[in-house]
Amino acid sequence: MGDPGLAKLQFAPFNSALDVGFWHELTQKKLNEYRLDEAPKDIKGYYYNGDSAGLPTRLTLEFSAFDMSASTPAHCCPAMGTLHNTNTLEAFKTADKKLLLEQSANEIWEAIKSGAALENPMLLNKFLLLTFADLKKYHFYYWFCCPALCLPESIPLIRGPVSLDQRLSPKQ
Repeated sequence: MGDPGLAKLQFAPFNSALDVGFWHELTQKKLNEYRLDEAPKDIKGYYYNGDSAGLPTRLTLEFSAFDMSASTPAHCCPAMGTLHNTNTLEAFKTADKKLLLEQSANEIWEAIKSGAALENPMLLNKFLLLTFADLKKYHFYYWFCCPALCLPESIPLIRGPVSLDQRLSPKQ
């Protein structure tokens, strides 16, 4: 059992940062490719964990989010996600967000159990984006979510956290 004085493992929540280029590309995809198709689509974002303390952790989506082979900006980490684009505002409002979240969390858990996450750690950085784009009025609605696994209370930290510069050399 770990030291009772140590804090429990916690996750830093992401804030969404959807660039205007993302909305433009979604509009183009909706008009020319997706049309009425509401099937989930794979998308890609990125985050940077070198911001100053106190700044929110941002997961950014921009115009390249729909290109799964697009390179990730320098010093950033990729995150894979799923876009659920609805055709009506009512479908957006009534979507079962809890079910979508559970499905995404289960994908993460299966990647951990199967060992796939050891081979490809990006499987641990999943996010969901539920959208409705009113293209006639140029109104965009979205719900952004990053699932985090809820660990049992009995799993304490064995050692306190350390920053990367304490663990790795500048070259690493």
